Amino acid sequence: MGQLYNFAAGISLEVLPSKYVDNILLNVPQNAINESAISQAKKLIRLARAKKTILDSGGFQIYVAEDEGKKISFDNSKPLENSDHKINISPEHVVAAAIQIRPDILMSLDFPIRKLDDPEDQEFEFNRKIGFNARWAIETSELRDKFCPEVKLFVPIQAYNLNQLHLFMRLIQGVNFDGLSMPLRNLTTNEIASFLVTYYEMGISEVHLLGSTSFSTISLVAYMAKHYFDFISIDATSWRKSAEYSIYLNPHDLRGEGIGSDAIIDDNIQITCPCPWCLRKTFTDIKNLPYTEKTSFLRCHNFFVINTFANEAYLHADNLTTFKRFLIQKSRKPEEIESLCDILAEITLLMDSDIKGLKRLLTS
Repeated sequence: MGQLYNFAAGISLEVLPSKYVDNILLNVPQNAINESAISQAKKLIRLARAKKTILDSGGFQIYVAEDEGKKISFDNSKPLENSDHKINISPEHVVAAAIQIRPDILMSLDFPIRKLDDPEDQEFEFNRKIGFNARWAIETSELRDKFCPEVKLFVPIQAYNLNQLHLFMRLIQGVNFDGLSMPLRNLTTNEIASFLVTYYEMGISEVHLLGSTSFSTISLVAYMAKHYFDFISIDATSWRKSAEYSIYLNPHDLRGEGIGSDAIIDDNIQITCPCPWCLRKTFTDIKNLPYTEKTSFLRCHNFFVINTFANEAYLHADNLTTFKRFLIQKSRKPEEIESLCDILAEITLLMDSDIKGLKRLLTS
């Protein structure tokens, strides 16, 4: 039986979803861009009383830079940079940040693949970036082993399918790492399950999933953490981004409910959220808050309900019957629950008896 951890990403001293945050995800381009940023990052960890910290390398910032047409370079002889016009980052910059911040987990530098639907486009994109990702995994591992071996290293997987995953793993064969991380922007629930099953087959016991606060994804990883992995962690910034658009996350199934100033709200609808911020409030009260106050309120509420659902899902994942009953009580989408539980039933039945057959089912 492993553990499931939810990490707060996109936070700062000015933007915290609670007075204390157990698990914090920082990133190099924002939190280690200079000595002042590093000092602020250390202060944030201390004031939030974080028990675990992940330092992401900055793959997301590279992803954004490419999307916005910024100049991108990977020159270790020049300073770390993340400006409006350019990003410059290398494995040396990443490990230098880890030496100072001393996170529990460090992600090796990666060049994210874009969200694409056409298989030929996906293959081209994967091949365009696999050289960077394999070399950086090797270099980050060597630097980590030399300068901060006490920090765990997770290697990001930038692949659209299992064949690409296996090719990447062959290229980094012999690299010393502790776990894998995986962005979810390109994957369905079935595909996420197939990757997790493959990691289990490979003997990987620790995994981090980036951008994963949907009801189905949290449910899937809660069950997998309870039964098949030592450590699974998730993170996303949706709690913060939703708040900025006046979106209130439903405490039961995490659906977003618009609660902006122009929303029409029935006063008979009762708030059923147990979070301390919702106590003695109505939806009309929240709707009529000044924007800055409302955004702050929603950040706290949204993170609380994501964190609470992850903890409850893990708690109820002892067996599939109990878990399905819990999910049905939480969600208004029975077809979504049936689909997810079908996946979990296949995993439960075949994981330790016919894992190759299981992978065929999940990818068919």
